[in-house]
Amino acid sequence: MGAVVTRHQVPEIYLDAVNFPNGNPQADPTREAVSKYLIEQKQDSNADFVTYVLALPSETDGALIPARVIQADICCWQ
Repeated sequence: MGAVVTRHQVPEIYLDAVNFPNGNPQADPTREAVSKYLIEQKQDSNADFVTYVLALPSETDGALIPARVIQADICCWQ
């Protein structure tokens, strides 16, 4: 476990021209949303499929949200 799964989501309107019979003049390979997940555990498996539980990296790296309220115009250390 701990392997990284990367998901690339591209809206249909920006898919490559090869995906359309008449091409796609709006194709843009840079218009994607990338999400990364960590494999946390194997949930189920059979001869054809394996199901994994995924977690966001921030859920497993020990990151903590600060207990102080953060304000843009005030520094609590001055």
